[in-house]
Amino acid sequence: MGSFILEMVFFVSLGVVVLMVARKLPLVEGFGERSQRTRRLVLVKHEWIEIIDRKLVVVLEKWLRRAKVILMKLDTFVSRHLEKAKEKQNGETNEHDIVDELHEGTAETEEKRQEG
Repeated sequence: MGSFILEMVFFVSLGVVVLMVARKLPLVEGFGERSQRTRRLVLVKHEWIEIIDRKLVVVLEKWLRRAKVILMKLDTFVSRHLEKAKEKQNGETNEHDIVDELHEGTAETEEKRQEG
């Protein structure tokens, strides 16, 4: 599983590098004289890169927002769990099941979605 994730990260980063090079390619000068017709064709060919770039930015923005929310939930869960473990260690027994705690977190999230 680890090698699969590593391969996916590698190929995504490779795709990003290729996209960045393709975006900057029309800006590079000195490859010889081109006719006016071929210059127009090059500009037409590279318009789709700009369209993909705009859509990619929107998708990445949504994904990063969702990842941020998930990380915040995970941070809250870990903090609660550590505090309860600390209370247990100090002699104050407060028995809670981790599964119940996770269920409470998802129930709160669903309530917020229904309200919003």
